[in-house]
Amino acid sequence: MLLAAIALTAVRGRLSPASGRLEVMLLDVGQGDAIVVRFPRGTTMLVDTGGFARSSFDVGARVVAPALRAMGILDLDILAITHAHRDHIGGAPAIVRQLSPAAIWLGRMPRDDATVRGLLDLAARHRIPVIFPRRGVQIRIDGTEVEVHNPGGGSESAATVSNNDSLVLRLGFGRRHVLLTGDLEQPGEAALIEDGRDVAADLLKVPHHGSRTSTSEQFLLRVQPRTAVVSVGAANPWGHPDGGLVGRLAAAGIALVRTDRDGAVRFATDGRSPWTLQLLAGDGVRHAGAIRYGERSE
Repeated sequence: MLLAAIALTAVRGRLSPASGRLEVMLLDVGQGDAIVVRFPRGTTMLVDTGGFARSSFDVGARVVAPALRAMGILDLDILAITHAHRDHIGGAPAIVRQLSPAAIWLGRMPRDDATVRGLLDLAARHRIPVIFPRRGVQIRIDGTEVEVHNPGGGSESAATVSNNDSLVLRLGFGRRHVLLTGDLEQPGEAALIEDGRDVAADLLKVPHHGSRTSTSEQFLLRVQPRTAVVSVGAANPWGHPDGGLVGRLAAAGIALVRTDRDGAVRFATDGRSPWTLQLLAGDGVRHAGAIRYGERSE
């Protein structure tokens, strides 16, 4: 029943123009995540919406929604929220109001959290189905395999907000894969490995903004990315991305892209060729950057 519900909501949306490519765009929302996925035939997904814990600034209304409209996305097919920390869910209400998603996907999160409760109430008022994808679910969207790697089975809700309850998605189009990890930390990474999940991906959205508690050496060896991208705020007080992680990536010859330095970025692939990278500025492309690798070969 869950698989059928997810598949149904995935195809009910309004398609934006097809490009024949899988595109993954990380918006610059400071210390937070907001990732736009445009599937090859135009289906759209937004994974997280940014947000600030101690500020009234509405990232969803002021940054994310305008960026989507600039991309030609006026209606959203899927809004996916990985977990209930403010820097991931904070902009969600504005996205629901302004872009009318056809479906909402949620990681495991506490129903009594005020932000979560508000989002669920808003979805009910707008008659938007809310789905709780769990580990092992696989569906196909526009020729792209979408695998749900986390959270695991069990209760739909949690007692508290946990990074390891993040919704983790692996998208595969042809020969190319991207792993979207939310704020997964080392215990969650280990659980995926122990469960035998296929986490291999040539493009990795680094978990938890590159913190020292994520992206373990074992996890990195299993993913084997060619490129890693960190969604992180400039001069953040936590020191993200961690220097040890940056060193591990460099030693492995993995290209590192950072939103604090590079701003919003777009990755795209036709499923055969390697991912291309464009650095975005405002409403257009500032310049295209060749992804620089170390000594590893394709």
